[in-house]
Amino acid sequence: LNGNWSEVDVKNPGSETTKGLLGNDSWIYGVVANEWTQTEAETSFAVKKINASQQTGTNSSKAVGSNHQYCMVSSVNGELHIKGFDADLTTTKTAKSKIIHTDGNNHLTVYEDSETNIHSRIDAMINVAQNTANRIVQLDSIGDDEDYKKLPSGSNGHLYIDITKAGSGTYYINLDKSIEKIIFFINFHFSYFLLFYYTNYY
Repeated sequence: LNGNWSEVDVKNPGSETTKGLLGNDSWIYGVVANEWTQTEAETSFAVKKINASQQTGTNSSKAVGSNHQYCMVSSVNGELHIKGFDADLTTTKTAKSKIIHTDGNNHLTVYEDSETNIHSRIDAMINVAQNTANRIVQLDSIGDDEDYKKLPSGSNGHLYIDITKAGSGTYYINLDKSIEKIIFFINFHFSYFLLFYYTNYY
């Protein structure tokens, strides 16, 4: 194999879930942001301002376990097309006229709210994510592995990550920006939740 390869083992699994990491309010949204320049996408959203040009939405029931999606926006530049499942849409009176469902607006259940309230809800979701990120960067399932420490820096940094013996759980993988490729060894008898993050990307 080309590049600099290093094999590491993981340890100390956590028990966190997507809902626990993102918070009770934001975990059902695919995008949570102050502003989103939206092109063709397969996701729901909670965004203060959307610059819309194409359609977005989901027909995946993974998040909430039902054939439904949830969307929130306070301001729309352009015309926003929501596709996929029927949607609960929280928006302002002004933005409502700029939003349609591709299967007809009878597939939208609209809840009008003020811009101030919507912004406050989205700010709270972002704050939860920021606090989670500050906590997660203190966790590392591979950082003390001697082989990982020896991984050459620079281009073509590649990793084998072996979690076959580690058991089910959440694993926190702190990646150096030089890492370009990862191959996992997994055990299909276990259930894994892998969380990747960079602490020195810029």
